[in-house]
Amino acid sequence: MSKLISLPVYTSNSGNLTVIENILSSSFERVFFIDNLTNLSRGGHKHKFATIVLVCLSGGCTVEIVNSKKESTMFDLNSNLDCLIIEPMEWHQMFNFQTGTILLALSDKKYDPNDYIYEK
Repeated sequence: MSKLISLPVYTSNSGNLTVIENILSSSFERVFFIDNLTNLSRGGHKHKFATIVLVCLSGGCTVEIVNSKKESTMFDLNSNLDCLIIEPMEWHQMFNFQTGTILLALSDKKYDPNDYIYEK
């Protein structure tokens, strides 16, 4: 089941350090980000095996998650301290992008086109 967690931030006189670690039981195999976003949605799929972690580095967006019971949950990512964990077989779509949004995605699996399912 998807969950939103708060990332730890360490503050000092020289700035903040936000850490993304110990979130998954495995290591990250793929890291990417999306930016220069339009009013169109992104995602619109689920993964058979991959767990996805999303963090909005700047700006914000809404993420819809649909679980195996066809129950829909909305998450607003508006802080770079919010970390959304999307489990395998949870359909997800990102939309309502604010101007200047940079959305970081981390996955425990490398890209595999056979891992994608586009039906809700």
